[in-house]
Amino acid sequence: MIKNSDFRFASGKLLITIVTILLSVFFVTSLLVFDPDFGWHFKFGEFVSRTGMIPKKDLFSYTMPSYPHINHSWLYDVLLFNLYQTVGSWGLALLFSGIVVASLFLVIPPGLFLFSLPALILSATMLLFFTGVRPQVLSFLFIAFLIRCFFNKDFYSRVRFFLPLVFFSWVNLHGAFASGLVLLAVYVCYLIATKQAGKKDIAILLTSFLVTCISPYGIRIWDEVFRTVFSSSLHKHIAEWQSVLNFLRISVFIGIGFPSFFIFRMRKKLDPFQITIYVVFLLLGLSSIRHLPIFSLIALPLTTIALHEFFLSLDQKKVVIQRATLAYKGLIFICLLVAGYEFFMYGLHFKSISEAGSYPGSAAEYISRNSPQQNVFTEYEWAGYLLWKADLKTFADGRMPIWQWDAPTGESSSAFEEYMDLKLNEKSEFLPLAEKFDIQTVILRTTSSPSVLNKKVESAGFKKVYSDEIATIYLRD
Repeated sequence: MIKNSDFRFASGKLLITIVTILLSVFFVTSLLVFDPDFGWHFKFGEFVSRTGMIPKKDLFSYTMPSYPHINHSWLYDVLLFNLYQTVGSWGLALLFSGIVVASLFLVIPPGLFLFSLPALILSATMLLFFTGVRPQVLSFLFIAFLIRCFFNKDFYSRVRFFLPLVFFSWVNLHGAFASGLVLLAVYVCYLIATKQAGKKDIAILLTSFLVTCISPYGIRIWDEVFRTVFSSSLHKHIAEWQSVLNFLRISVFIGIGFPSFFIFRMRKKLDPFQITIYVVFLLLGLSSIRHLPIFSLIALPLTTIALHEFFLSLDQKKVVIQRATLAYKGLIFICLLVAGYEFFMYGLHFKSISEAGSYPGSAAEYISRNSPQQNVFTEYEWAGYLLWKADLKTFADGRMPIWQWDAPTGESSSAFEEYMDLKLNEKSEFLPLAEKFDIQTVILRTTSSPSVLNKKVESAGFKKVYSDEIATIYLRD
């Protein structure tokens, strides 16, 4: 059996060492990787904080200003704005890295820390690509809290009456509350089927659902959920909603293969419900990259338990235990190599996904000085940034992939679809959109040779007035 003495450090020192390393890694990532949606989150939080009102229509575009926008992260936006004013980007990076680490350790089964190390390393590595100053990170913590309930019935019994409060907070912070509620519903159904649930559990589930309607948008928040889940545009064009085949990384292969092997090997010793949610989120993770973080959090405790059961099943002869312990240390070493490789490779791209390396800061300053308050057309990923830095309303931004409606005259029925059509359809032209929305300024990526979009803008009569290594600005004649 593995014991603390089998490791170089006592478990307490080992715990401190691992927490420190994880905090450092996630802090660096959160500080350097800039979320393209940060800008509009910040501006929405600023508006609410300064006016005391939660807008029910789109404030930030000139293409769909009448659209009945539902912002399921409005409270996050308010907190983001005020925290940024207080602690800045470094403080936010530290806070969000702490939330990720807390989420990981919350799901580790009590007393099994030493058996969690390989799965902890792999789960942390998979989460690396989804962290940052983003509202999704708050959902990691809520999901981890639910997983702790599902894997520890005593814990569930102690905290179950707080679950409605959890969902009341969650529904105003991030849209993944719906995934959490589905998980809770499945768990309560499992308890009912195994005759472990009472009326209180059913009441808690119903109350948790009802409190999700307590937001500025009421029951309409669920309309947003369903439209997000079933949006073909979102799944077609947004990377996080696409198949894991578009996210081929060694940590994903090993992070799926290693847990699955031990869970299948020890399946008769594991809880059927826990295996079920593991398989469900494995399939969801394969179909959509966005579900990989939830899968990794579910895989961590179940893999830990499977490893523990595996060692319990071994012949307890000294030589067998020594060999198993040596193999376990080798497994940890391999997982560390995978984590180090992934962080190194990810680090090579930090510049291309950082604010300084991939966002038009200098171009935003130029526009602010020379062409303020004009309708700007820009890259989809830059729209929120320009809203934040130059207070510019833009054509389409990160909120819009699911926005479709019967628009009033002069507005777009789907600005995101018009943007994608312009970018991908060679036959589409820029001039009709420029005239319809009175677009005076265009900011596009600087490329070594003109892209299709650049050519369309130039053929529409826009002239290049500024260019740096990141962005090129065109003004209408």
